[in-house]
Amino acid sequence: MDILRKLPFILGSIMTIIVGYISSVMKLSNKETYIRMIIVLVVFYIIGIYLRNVLLKIIEEIKLEKDQKELEIKRLEEENEAARKLDEKNKGQNLDITTDEDEFLDEDISKILSGTLEE
Repeated sequence: MDILRKLPFILGSIMTIIVGYISSVMKLSNKETYIRMIIVLVVFYIIGIYLRNVLLKIIEEIKLEKDQKELEIKRLEEENEAARKLDEKNKGQNLDITTDEDEFLDEDISKILSGTLEE
């Protein structure tokens, strides 16, 4: 993060050095070289500020997204834990009284009833 804070200065300085070197190789006058260096320093300092702000916003969005994912995972874990506790609490309280359909047929029931009535 420290390099992001210094980015405008670093970018402006590097570009100013490059322009100064190129101007000296081209054998320009000192006055013209200094003017070019000042212009480049200001322009690239402003570009560095813009670049720093963009990078800081990207980093902030990534952190925010990561925090949201962590909160979502935590919420789902809490819901699963609550559902599991509820299942454990209700375990054994439900009585299943279903039977197989083939076990008792209407004919069997009528025979049983008719047999008891005849006796």
